[in-house]
Amino acid sequence: MQLLDFLDKLKLAHDVPNFYCNKPGKNLGYHWEDGRFSFDCWNLIKAILAGWDATNPVGTNVPPTVTGDISGYQMLMQCTNRSKDFTLLKQPGTYLYLSTSPHAGVYVGDFEYENEIFNVVECTGAWESKVQYTYVDETGARFLYKGGPRNNRWTDYGLLPWVDYNEAPAPVIPPTYGIDVSRYQRGFDLKDAKIEGFTYTIIKAGGADGSVSNPYYKDASFDDFYIQAKQDKMYIGAYYFGRAFSIEDAQNEANHFISLLKGKDIVHVYYDVEGKMLNQGYTHLTDIIRTFCQTLINAGYACGIYTSESQFNSRFNDAQLIMYPHWVAKYSKNPPKLNSIALVEIWQYGGSINYIRSPKIAGTTVDQDLINIPWVDDGSIPKDVAIAEPVEYKKSVDQLANEVLAGVWGSGVMRQMKLTAAGYSYREVQDRVNEIVASRKKTKKTYVVCHGDTLSSIAKRYNTTVDQLVNANGIPDKNKIYCGQELTIV
Repeated sequence: MQLLDFLDKLKLAHDVPNFYCNKPGKNLGYHWEDGRFSFDCWNLIKAILAGWDATNPVGTNVPPTVTGDISGYQMLMQCTNRSKDFTLLKQPGTYLYLSTSPHAGVYVGDFEYENEIFNVVECTGAWESKVQYTYVDETGARFLYKGGPRNNRWTDYGLLPWVDYNEAPAPVIPPTYGIDVSRYQRGFDLKDAKIEGFTYTIIKAGGADGSVSNPYYKDASFDDFYIQAKQDKMYIGAYYFGRAFSIEDAQNEANHFISLLKGKDIVHVYYDVEGKMLNQGYTHLTDIIRTFCQTLINAGYACGIYTSESQFNSRFNDAQLIMYPHWVAKYSKNPPKLNSIALVEIWQYGGSINYIRSPKIAGTTVDQDLINIPWVDDGSIPKDVAIAEPVEYKKSVDQLANEVLAGVWGSGVMRQMKLTAAGYSYREVQDRVNEIVASRKKTKKTYVVCHGDTLSSIAKRYNTTVDQLVNANGIPDKNKIYCGQELTIV
């Protein structure tokens, strides 16, 4: 195995959900139903050398076909350049062995992670009981991190015969930084960001959270910032603020976004998932996000998702969306951690709150981003990609009627004024509302929540699903219902 591939797989094993397990068969990268993987110390190394990957099927492990079923000591005995002098330990990928309490790890060279210094990857029952980053000093002493809690001492090391150490080392790539801007930074000169080392800019193109009569809008500063970014030779992306509550909404928003992008050399785009659209069913929101992203991808764009770390981990099924680039907001010194195995392409580490550097650039507060996975293209759309034409953003009568019932359009005279001002027939919509209400009265089944009830137990009792109950009753948090609450059963 090439050295860089070996080091990358060690990092991947650290990043995926995992835990320490020394049970035979379960210690070779076994993939559990809950999405976690299990290893122990030298079997982590054996599994990686045999081709372990995070895409391995659930219920399987990786037999040690490369090394054979050998112990940690036998692995050491097969190493070349064995030594006990840790002042000479320099080569990343070196096998580490602890003989006093048999254990193994891999030296990978010094690096910074979460504001601490590490240089070892090991799977251990100590500390967090998982694949961890730790630290070895020039005496062989083993620490949780440089200067941190100490636990035992490595005794030996050597070069693994199954790893090719002769390839050229990877070049040291300095961190890449970007900003994201909208009309709220109107008048800001992107040259000032470029001078301070920000080479990427992600510009708000528009959104769907405008007025009732005109929900779809173009950000007032989109064109200006785009022209500046082109002149300053920055990498350019764009984002769209979503407010979809249905698959049709998601398709309309995607088409609107495409119309705003038309004629601009932008490939990397993101769906901003926050605000009111988060207050809907877990599965339904997942489908909405997938629909939007796939529509953009079908039109020739590289579409990803933007929201906060907590929303990625709780509001929708991110495990089904890992194929889309993730732009994750977390205002902290510590990078975001996702419950899914998705990679964080971009980390928005600060805005008005910034723990890493000043929130202001040339006197203007600007959201700032760390680009973990740099874009590999020049940001221009291939000329042979057909761009979808925008659609007319008129909602169907059924869609409007459901929004009326959800309280979006108000009541009485105010409802009539809003619908008319938006160009819709109040009479048609209200007639459809009346039909739906009448139909519901005929078939409506309700249940009053009692002490100890959960949506899951109620759904099971009435042969329905939690998502259906959430959507039918407009429940913002499926984990919070209260005694006496009347629920419509669907």
